[in-house]
Amino acid sequence: MSRSPHKQPYVRFFASDWLAGTRGMRAAEVGVYITMIAMMYERCEPLPEDHKRLSRQCGCTTKAFQNILESLVFDEKIIRHEGGLWNKRVEKEFVFRQKKSSTNREAAEKRWGKSSENNDPSVQTQCQDDAKSMPYQIPKARSQKESNTPSHNAREFGSFISPDWEPDDRDMMEAGTYFDPERIKTEVRSFKDHYEQRSGEFAKSRNWSKTFHKWIRNSVERDAKDRAHGKTPGQSSAEKRVADFEAGAARALARFEE
Repeated sequence: MSRSPHKQPYVRFFASDWLAGTRGMRAAEVGVYITMIAMMYERCEPLPEDHKRLSRQCGCTTKAFQNILESLVFDEKIIRHEGGLWNKRVEKEFVFRQKKSSTNREAAEKRWGKSSENNDPSVQTQCQDDAKSMPYQIPKARSQKESNTPSHNAREFGSFISPDWEPDDRDMMEAGTYFDPERIKTEVRSFKDHYEQRSGEFAKSRNWSKTFHKWIRNSVERDAKDRAHGKTPGQSSAEKRVADFEAGAARALARFEE
């Protein structure tokens, strides 16, 4: 069976880049991530965001896949692009392939021109076939209309958070719909500490306001989970450990007094 000229049986893989890019990720996240990347290379286009289907292909439950996907999107490992799920590194690889194909096509056309002078039909046919098989376009999601949105790899990859970054009025209004002023101060401090301690791509963002809004929504979800498990919402990890220790000590004392 002939292979499509748009697809290649291998891709360039740089081990150090992969290890650096996945450092700090959980095993399940790495598994879903590499599976989705492989599928993008295989399809040569963004993946339709069908959580049920993708979760089966990644070997996990739909709920687990959704949680992992949101984490990958939040860290900009996976991007939502033209109605599908895409990856900046995959797009960079396709750009590399396109440039290489253009070079090969030009070389084939030059050989074809020389063979025309020599009037060698067999060489002409081979060079024409080579030239036709080379070009291809950067892939896009199936059944999606053309968009004027610039390519993600043409945008800035983001910047580190500034030490003097503070939420603006719109950010405060967003946070104020969920928390009181004191809690917002705590969330801002935790948000900045979190990203100042991170490194590499994990510490960058193209839009810090948007990232802060996502942080606030995640905090709301964590509070809801804490309430469901009988925990006090809004506590830091250290505060929770102290509270758990005190609760455990109180239970032990109660049993001793019995």
